[in-house]
Amino acid sequence: GLFVLVFLDATFRVRTPVKMHSLGAARTETVMRKELRHARAFAKRFFVLPWVNQDSFSTSEFVAYVFFWFICLYPTSMARVVLFDHTPEQVMIGKAIGFVSAI
Repeated sequence: GLFVLVFLDATFRVRTPVKMHSLGAARTETVMRKELRHARAFAKRFFVLPWVNQDSFSTSEFVAYVFFWFICLYPTSMARVVLFDHTPEQVMIGKAIGFVSAI
């Protein structure tokens, strides 16, 4: 339920980024450096963004935000089954109730 709530909240914050292209800089930057720069920016967003309150996200910030919360929240229900705290049926009912209450 909490993941659905986080996901739905984040979907309403996505904005379309405005890009200013510089032809000279784009030609001199190698593809590898550009990809490395994007990977660093994604890693920064993944570790810092979930703790920052923002009114809007870019597309990559949205992906990092949702991915972070998915990694944190999804294993919880599976761990409850593995530790025999709940049966799989109880977990599925809990997920369904959480989903409905989040919407």
